[in-house]
Order: sequence, then C-alpha cells, then structure tokens
Amino acid sequence: MESRKYLIGVCDDDEWYRNRISRAVKLICQQMDILYELRTYDSGEAAGVMGFVTKGSGDETQRLISIFQRCIERLNPEVKLAYIEARRHQICIVSADGIEEVIACGIDMAEEKCREKKNFVRCQRSYIVNLEYVDKVIGNFDQFIMKDGTAISISRSKERKQAVKSAYASYKERQISDLFGEK
Repeated sequence: MESRKYLIGVCDDDEWYRNRISRAVKLICQQMDILYELRTYDSGEAAGVMGFVTKGSGDETQRLISIFQRCIERLNPEVKLAYIEARRHQICIVSADGIEEVIACGIDMAEEKCREKKNFVRCQRSYIVNLEYVDKVIGNFDQFIMKDGTAISISRSKERKQAVKSAYASYKERQISDLFGEK
C-alpha cells in the first residue's frame, strides 16, 4: 500500500495552545505511524478544514485520534461516497452504505476537491453526486435516482444541465471502454 503524507493544520489564537496541540499531534502521528506535514495558524487563517477539535474538557488526545481517523478514512480512496449535500455552511457527505458525516466546509470547496475525480459532478447548487451511485436518470436529466433511492434534482439552468449531461456521457463512455478493454 502506498504511503500518504497528510497536511495537518493547527489553528489557535494563543501560541501556547498552538504549541501544545502541535506536540500532541506530532506524538499521535508518530504513534499511528502517519507521515505528516504540520502547519500552524492563528484563528481565521485556515479555511477548508476537514475536521476540528475544540478546546474543552475531556481527553484531547482521544478527540484528536478520532478526528485523524475520520479524516484519513475520508481521504482513503477505498471509502466510497455517493453524494455530498450542502447544508448552510456545512456539507453532509453520504457514503454508499448510507453513513452521513457533517463537516464545516462549503460546497464550492468540496466541488474543487472532487474536480480531479472524474466520476463526480455538481448537479445543482446543493449537491455533488458520484455518478457510480446513480441508479437512473429521470426525464431529460431532471433528476438522478441514487442507488439508495434518494432523488436528487438536477439544475434547470441550461449550462449546468448540459455540464451534467456531458459528465454523465463521459462517465458512461469510460465504463464501456473499461468493460471492453479499450483505452
């Protein structure tokens, strides 16, 4: 298995806390045998984080480990996500097996992260779908029915609808090409 290097950001107004959290992160990364690069930020400098730990009572180390595990699972290519739904200033990532996880992140940032993966398309303002998990297309690309039965509307905007149609056609062409061994 290929080793991945993770970029980890520590954000706090107080330098003492930044250093304390940074030491804990380094220790956990060493214990979990994680390759990492650590960056520190003042509050408000870091945007688009995948998870966060807030100060408070309880076992900070255990909370950090939990965040690490969730982020690593999310970055792991074996984890299959069916679609992403925008919910105000958060997104809800829905996996193929129906597990939902809400993250403080905007849909635009999620779309940017998905852009390199060819099976994802933003079908409207609030949804990004993984075309692998589309069961059927309703009407003239009016709606996707996902394999779990979820109905997701496709934008009525001509530009967006055409982009969705093109992405879906490209996805189907790749499937056929893969099936018949053509590259």
